[in-house]
Amino acid sequence: MNGCEEERRMDASGLRPGAWREARSPLAWMSLRDGELFAAVLEFVARRHDPLRVLEWGSGQSTVEFTRLLRERGVAHEWTALEYDRAFFDERVLPPLMERPGSVVRYPDDGSVLTVPGAAGTSRVTAVCWNRTRLRPAEDPGDRRVDLDAYVDYPAGREPFDVVFVDGRMRRRCLLSVSEHLGPSTVVVLHDAWHEHYHCALERYPVGRFFGDEMWMGALRGAALPPW
Repeated sequence: MNGCEEERRMDASGLRPGAWREARSPLAWMSLRDGELFAAVLEFVARRHDPLRVLEWGSGQSTVEFTRLLRERGVAHEWTALEYDRAFFDERVLPPLMERPGSVVRYPDDGSVLTVPGAAGTSRVTAVCWNRTRLRPAEDPGDRRVDLDAYVDYPAGREPFDVVFVDGRMRRRCLLSVSEHLGPSTVVVLHDAWHEHYHCALERYPVGRFFGDEMWMGALRGAALPPW
């Protein structure tokens, strides 16, 4: 069960799976409402942290657009995006990052590092990308045996992040992994939270609640979470 003793049913009845089909956010592959809410979470946490340190499992449009939004709003941030599919990353995420001065891209499998010349200012983006190809375990059960330990265990040994966005492969394991490395005001956000097989991992968090159309947020204490 990847660290979960059993499946537990949690009340996610207020969520609206597939709401992005009605109105999709220009910031990420999520509903318009969820995009606005996640941006609000970032700004809420940023009031207590300068710079705002964000960890994102699953890179993509969200990596590019949320960091752009933070930069435009004058929010100093250090954003770390983790990706397992190099072909997807190199095609969709790398090109816009290469236009951002100071961006850093690390490929752990071959040890290569790409750095964009120029000063990053208060907007720093680091991407770490492994080469595990396209993984779709629902279509090919063998994909579940692919080694993603380094990707999942990334928070270990590092200072706690301020916001953790779980939106890539191995979400249940990632939730369990980061639950061991929370700061007192860390906020963890899970996208596609209506999937019941993620819910047993949510029990690791002392406080948490579903919000928006497809999201959940959790922390060590209630005061860390936005009041809405």
